[in-house]
Amino acid sequence: MIAAVFASLAFSHSASAHVLITDTSETKGAILHIAPDDSPIAGQQATLFLNTQNALLTKKSNVSLTITNTTTRASDTVKVTSADDMAIADYTFPTQGVYALVFRFAAEGIDYEFSHTQRISRGVMAGTVTTERHQWAEMLLVGSVVGAGALVIIVVNRRKEIARQSTF
Repeated sequence: MIAAVFASLAFSHSASAHVLITDTSETKGAILHIAPDDSPIAGQQATLFLNTQNALLTKKSNVSLTITNTTTRASDTVKVTSADDMAIADYTFPTQGVYALVFRFAAEGIDYEFSHTQRISRGVMAGTVTTERHQWAEMLLVGSVVGAGALVIIVVNRRKEIARQSTF
């Protein structure tokens, strides 16, 4: 019983279903949720929900979302809708990679900026994967196969001698 509990704790994966992020002044917080399953799939539409606290988001708030691929520096401005204390945006991440998400709230002369880094590890890959050829490894593999084949041939041809020498 104790071993089962230990194993479940030792080999469990961390879950980040909802991510708490703070603004740049670290005075306001919001919870980010990305559907599906907080693990978006590149090439498929994801919905981003930013739930604010303390009525930070009002009807007069102007909310914008900028998503930037940290590798290519390609940036998209995404349309954001507001509902109660929540900012909602739909976005299709083009390829796998790491993206910087920046939500900006502007209302009544006060600006807040919430940023988060999101890794996209499923779906469409960026470019093709190239692998380096190791000619020495290929030659070593061929040599090993030829050597193993030669050893099998020797054993088969001399099996009677080997059997005679192996008796006590």
